[in-house]
Amino acid sequence: MTASGQQAEADSERKAFKDYFDVPLARRLGADIRATYPSFNTSAFVRDVSPGLDAMEFRDRQLRFAEALNAHLPKNYERALRVLTDTLEKPLPEDAGVMDQGYHLWPYSTFIEIHGPARANGKIDASMRAMHALTQRFTSEFAIRPFIAQCADEVLPYLRDWADDDSFHVRRLVSEGTRPRLPWGRKLNVFAPSFRAPIALLTRLKGDPSMYVAKSVANHLNDISKEDADVALSVAARWSKKATERTTWVVKHALRGLIRNGHPEAFSILGFGGAESMDVQHFGLDKKRVAVGGACGVTLSLTNLTNARCPVIVDYRVTSPGKGERHIAKVWKWTQAEIEPRATVDLERTHRFRNTTTRQVHPGTHQFELIVNGSVLASAAITVRES
Repeated sequence: MTASGQQAEADSERKAFKDYFDVPLARRLGADIRATYPSFNTSAFVRDVSPGLDAMEFRDRQLRFAEALNAHLPKNYERALRVLTDTLEKPLPEDAGVMDQGYHLWPYSTFIEIHGPARANGKIDASMRAMHALTQRFTSEFAIRPFIAQCADEVLPYLRDWADDDSFHVRRLVSEGTRPRLPWGRKLNVFAPSFRAPIALLTRLKGDPSMYVAKSVANHLNDISKEDADVALSVAARWSKKATERTTWVVKHALRGLIRNGHPEAFSILGFGGAESMDVQHFGLDKKRVAVGGACGVTLSLTNLTNARCPVIVDYRVTSPGKGERHIAKVWKWTQAEIEPRATVDLERTHRFRNTTTRQVHPGTHQFELIVNGSVLASAAITVRES
């Protein structure tokens, strides 16, 4: 890494993420581009980036950088991409570093995202090659999405080839770039409702040796579960047959949202038995009333009725008053365990009724429901009063 890059990393430790994209970064990018493209007007580029930049939020800063690049790179789009890719250093050897070493390349990604579909004149090969190179130093998961949205049939052959790429960065792009609900990215609806094309790609990547890729595959299938649980469950069940250790991990991580929501089939796929094998000896709260800011104890005695060890996931859902007439339900994770044949386990924990930055506690009746392997087995209630 260059000395300017090391200095940028040191500065970034003291900045909000949006503030990485500042005037010094414009100077750095201008110098990098000018080193391989002497006609690049660095001073004009910096001048175009600078006005009001400090007051801008993240996305507006990216757009400002991208527009300035568009103004000063060659008018021929393919030539502009070659100029940008000529500035790239060696691929990152690990997934670590994408955000602290590669963040400065985000304006390149935004340039391709915004101007690629419009300036490519229907020919996407140059854009795809540029994104293939860029994703190995930063990411192209945002840049590729408008191409998928506008011409998925043309993009898919590249993605099929990339699923076997030697670079785990490129293989991850196949999964991450096609996610329906990519964080910070536009929602991608083109593959709904069947998601057949991305599922075919994910199936090829489900046992990937890189955990970086595997996490993306799991997150992608979790996204699909939010769009259509039945589609995701069908895929998870198919993958679970004769699964490798890596694929087993992917399935478990992919189903976390459905497990949190108590979906019985998700528990079954992961090997958790039905509620009929369990008996609740006791489920209760140690108080009938509590003030906002206080706490109560939650206790449980659970018996395995079978002659085999039973894995269990024990959660509880609290349905609480919200603003006005609304009620809010939230599932709280409790424990995961294996209960010996005919054995009883006793569990206890503390539930707190304090306000946080993300959750406001309202007075009234708070209903607790015990959830074991996705099934509601018992309930209890407590009255919360003003402190």
